[in-house]
Amino acid sequence: MKLIKIVKAYTAAEQMRWIQYYNGKEMVKEERELPFEQASVLVRIMTMFKSYYEGYISSEKSLANQYAKKDENGNIVINDGSIIFDTIENKRSFDNEIKTLKETEIEVDGLPMQMPKPNMVKCSWLEALDGVIEFV
Repeated sequence: MKLIKIVKAYTAAEQMRWIQYYNGKEMVKEERELPFEQASVLVRIMTMFKSYYEGYISSEKSLANQYAKKDENGNIVINDGSIIFDTIENKRSFDNEIKTLKETEIEVDGLPMQMPKPNMVKCSWLEALDGVIEFV
């Protein structure tokens, strides 16, 4: 399984587990109450994929620090949610290394896990969890 698939599956499982909302003052993150069978599968997926997810995020940050344009304080320059680069060569190098990272093959056993279909689901969760969770 490609590393990016693991990252997307972890993110989807996390979104299924937690709900975020604005309470008028701040963003609040609260755990959803789920049927045991669903919660159990989500916890197992997140446990199985957590180190890969964290490794990917760490590598992505490291590559951004290596190639991105920095402001006068040494912070990465971001515009409209996108990293800014000093040169096209730095952007190409970053893009190539990120692509290689995303395409890294990881050996994962025990998939797909079966989970009862939730009452409500986002299409993006189904896409991200395809091949990871089989909804029954």
